[in-house]
Amino acid sequence: IVPEVAIDMKDIDCSEAPPDAKLDSMKGIFVHSTGIRGDIGMVQSLEVGDVVRFDVAATARGFAAVNVVGENGENIQGKLHRVTLHGVCWGQIQYWNDAKGFGWIAAEIDKEGLLAQRVPDRILDLNGGMIYVQRNDLARYVRDLTTGMPVVFSIYWDEKGLGAANVNIGGGTPIDSDLLSQNLSDLTRVFAKIASLGREEKLQELQSTAPNVHLKLMIERGHIGTVIGQKGATVKRMIQESGAKRVAVEDMKNCVPEAQRMATLRAVDVHGTPSASAKAISLIAVTTAAENDEWTIRFMVPKPVFGWVVGKKLSVLEELQQKTGVTI
Repeated sequence: IVPEVAIDMKDIDCSEAPPDAKLDSMKGIFVHSTGIRGDIGMVQSLEVGDVVRFDVAATARGFAAVNVVGENGENIQGKLHRVTLHGVCWGQIQYWNDAKGFGWIAAEIDKEGLLAQRVPDRILDLNGGMIYVQRNDLARYVRDLTTGMPVVFSIYWDEKGLGAANVNIGGGTPIDSDLLSQNLSDLTRVFAKIASLGREEKLQELQSTAPNVHLKLMIERGHIGTVIGQKGATVKRMIQESGAKRVAVEDMKNCVPEAQRMATLRAVDVHGTPSASAKAISLIAVTTAAENDEWTIRFMVPKPVFGWVVGKKLSVLEELQQKTGVTI
């Protein structure tokens, strides 16, 4: 905040300020949202050009504006400020009002990950954890949504809660949140059991005891025909040879024709035991490798297991790269 008049330092208790702290009114005074007085239940914020009144307080970090109010002493009116977060989420349309063009998405959202991106804890509890979506935030060429439809989206927050942006229609069978939670719980017990075993023993134990996993792969559209094969023959062979319960390419019938023509990536669902799923992915790679010397695949990894996949300081990824020659 830039004051209109000089500030009289005699009126400020400087005992809490660092010895070298200086107050240069011409450069402005720091203000934090917690120093703004506003309506209860709203995250307080200001716009450039707002005229305000405030007090100055000395803090351990220097001087800051506090008790910030409007020009006439009124509370600052909360404004909706959309803050886009990092990452991509998968969810399912819980409700959609086609006439009004809005609805709600149910999704497994990692609260710790959102808090790490400085989402206020109060925001996470709004709307029962549901994520708001409106027609204006649908991705290009996505026409409309229907209840029960799987979707892929980026996430933002504002003073009304969490919202979805750039919403795309996801393919394949949506991940069952209860099944995912159960799988994660089962995997945690398995990993604790095998923690003291050697690497090969761990793999053998995982193969025999680990629960089924559900993987989503993003594959370049040009390879999809090769993966499916004539009348689905290739994908059926992959299922038989790998022992996977499911290998399926996303269904894009819910997208308009332009989206089907312009999509560069397609999702492939792989469902089965870890060893069977790995075998299925290997068969997909072998099938498409004949067309390219290099093969690129994108995995969607649930946040709760991301640390296991990456390892401390990327240690697991580095080990995988050294042993396989694959760039990850």
